[in-house]
Amino acid sequence: MYPILIVDDDESVRSFLTALFEEENYPVLCAPNGELAWKIFTENAPLIVILDQRLPDMKGIDLLKKMKDYDPDTNVVIITAYGEIKDAVKAMEYGAVNYLLKPFDAQELRIIIKQIQQNLAIKKERDLYRNKLQVLSRGRLTPLIYKSKRMEEILEQVKEVARTNSTILLEGESGTGKGLFALYIHQISNRNDGPFVDIDCTTIPENLLESELFGYEPGAFTDARKRKEGLIELAHRGTLFLDEISSMPILLQGKLLKVIEERRFRKLGGKKEINVDVRIIVATNTNLEELVNKGIFRKDLFFRINTFPIRLPPLRERKEDIPLLAEHFAKEIAKEYHKSIEGITGEAMEILKNYEWPGNIRELRNTIEKAIIIARSNYIRPEDIGLGKYESVKIEKPISLNYNEAIQRLEIDLVKKALSQTHGNQTRAAELLGVSRNFLIRMMKKYRINPFEFKS
Repeated sequence: MYPILIVDDDESVRSFLTALFEEENYPVLCAPNGELAWKIFTENAPLIVILDQRLPDMKGIDLLKKMKDYDPDTNVVIITAYGEIKDAVKAMEYGAVNYLLKPFDAQELRIIIKQIQQNLAIKKERDLYRNKLQVLSRGRLTPLIYKSKRMEEILEQVKEVARTNSTILLEGESGTGKGLFALYIHQISNRNDGPFVDIDCTTIPENLLESELFGYEPGAFTDARKRKEGLIELAHRGTLFLDEISSMPILLQGKLLKVIEERRFRKLGGKKEINVDVRIIVATNTNLEELVNKGIFRKDLFFRINTFPIRLPPLRERKEDIPLLAEHFAKEIAKEYHKSIEGITGEAMEILKNYEWPGNIRELRNTIEKAIIIARSNYIRPEDIGLGKYESVKIEKPISLNYNEAIQRLEIDLVKKALSQTHGNQTRAAELLGVSRNFLIRMMKKYRINPFEFKS
């Protein structure tokens, strides 16, 4: 959470806002005047400021300008009991995010701050992409651990398509390693000297996804003061991986289709088209054909990305790979945690092999990590794994033999059971399932599951 600086000479307002945001775990700083606010600002560099227009020693709008000159990334919300249109216009010209009149709606302010927090998180992630894009060497391949015939056949397909510039669709349940395969394809392709840029379409709000992908020109919208490169442009001569493509807004799908077909695009607010040389890999854990039939996903885009589909099997369909994967994770994680783990006992391995792994490889890795943390000997034992304390996943005879319908029912049952056992606590439910909280949220959104129904 990014800290919030509250600047207001009214102690009751400061106390109210402090309680409001500390309740949501935001770090809060306070100042009753401009001088102290400036001192706190320069010493702590908060990127979010709630600023009263009238302060005892200066005008809030002057402090706003000073803050924006010092750090243009600062997000300032002006609040005032003396609202005039000219003040609001000047505040927005100086770069204020919003301008609220007292008495303001607390819920509205919370939404504004939450949106700022999300935007800052996205900017941080985008900057990491820009700062850490690195050349991937042919000699440093991502390890793919397997022994099953099924995976061997898939790897043969991957090696063939990697030599081309074809768009690739990776299908499979969450946790099956789609991101790992996308990176591997990049590394063995003739683009491995270029950047690999990946983006999860579920983690960026719809209103920001377009600007993140395509970039923008100055003046494209209120805060667009200088030209920004989008992730498509950053992936020039490399690979762009779009994870969870099914979450992309349908209007944006049309612009992506043009990039795939013509390898050119136009920035937000831009007048000229930019040519780009990029290989595109997309991934989904959803049946795209069903979304096409429902009108949620464009048919022409589906046909275009479905040129070379690769379905990654769930872990329960490649159980012969479980011992290799488990030993690999144990060695890797033990080294990271500086623990002397020599292996996994036979009894513990049998438990791993017989479990259904609804969270797939990701869940397996999380299970091994937890086991290493609590292990009290040089070997991982059954009691370290802890799977025994969870009920085994049993799939009752389905009403329909349709595979996707059966999997959807299983996912719904697992999510609901985890939320029920944790009384709606999403973090604990995700831990129970062995998945990330973001993944759990996607599942709840996908199946319209309300966590508040499980609160006790």
